[in-house]
Amino acid sequence: MEGSTSASGTTMSDMESMMKELGLKEDDLVDIVVEDGDLPEEAARWMAIARVHSDRPYSQYWFFRNMRVAWDLAQEVKFRPLEDNLYTLKFSCLGDWERVIEDGPWTFKGKAVVIEPYDGITRPTSISLNKIEMWIQIHDLPELFFGLIKSLAGTVGDFIYAEPKSQDFEGNFFRVRVKVDVTKPLRNAVSLVIKKKMEIFRVKYERLPDWCAVCGMLGHLYKECGNGIHPPSALVFKNLRADWFKGPGRGPGADRASGGGRGRGRAGRGAGRGASQRGAGQHESTEYRGRDDPSLNDDIDMVGAEGNRKRGATQASSGGRLCQNMLQKTVRVELLWLYPLRWYPLAQHLSKNQRGRKLLC
Repeated sequence: MEGSTSASGTTMSDMESMMKELGLKEDDLVDIVVEDGDLPEEAARWMAIARVHSDRPYSQYWFFRNMRVAWDLAQEVKFRPLEDNLYTLKFSCLGDWERVIEDGPWTFKGKAVVIEPYDGITRPTSISLNKIEMWIQIHDLPELFFGLIKSLAGTVGDFIYAEPKSQDFEGNFFRVRVKVDVTKPLRNAVSLVIKKKMEIFRVKYERLPDWCAVCGMLGHLYKECGNGIHPPSALVFKNLRADWFKGPGRGPGADRASGGGRGRGRAGRGAGRGASQRGAGQHESTEYRGRDDPSLNDDIDMVGAEGNRKRGATQASSGGRLCQNMLQKTVRVELLWLYPLRWYPLAQHLSKNQRGRKLLC
């Protein structure tokens, strides 16, 4: 009740300040009453509002183009610029809208793109675009403390969902979906007091946008913080980006991922968008085993070197024949041009030799 009163008071204060700025009185305003039935439902469906978390100027054209490519939508999305760095998005189907809203964080030139659902009724400038959804990892947390994961994640951001550990994935961490405030420093650790002893657990972030290793803020790098010169001891937030466990159950985004890992989405199903479509039985392929078997790598290198040598020899031979043919053509043309009568038999002889030779290049 107090929050409602506070919100109402804030709204009234904003309205009074606007009336004062515009020199308006209550008698100057003609109120139009809007009923619920006057608002079309279709107009406000599958809409969102967005901004880029950056103070630097950028190209709207490339922002629209890059985001369309990154989202990989099934149907069209319409961007409408409202102000500098403020846009409304209108999607054509529910699947595209859910993908953009739920599968973040999204970035443009390394900077976070803050996106929120939009009802089409609220003033766009009154919507707070300060939070992004992302997966965090709490490392080395004992299994029996999973019941406290909501409280621990609440110190990092607004808790959304905790993915329970399963036996088909290897990794010493718990994944939690949270909403992180981009206007506050990131947290690099959470703590518990266990039997009167404090335990600290590292926190890492998946698909983390550009952040500062000195102050922990999103939106700039540590070389852009202050004068950019910092001792190594000041880089306390340098290891915040999560690296997936390199094993049979590798997660989305890893190079040559092989079907395993924790999937995208809140239920953690599937192999994730970054995972390959190859089955788990293909882990024993030459490409995969070569990283663990040096002798196999040597065999592959020797085969590749032999192939390169043969290709080089063939190309060199073809290049030599091509040069010889071009030289003969040049001599024949020059002879005909300089001495059309005296050297015609010689040019004709070269022409016969050229026609009789089978060119392989």
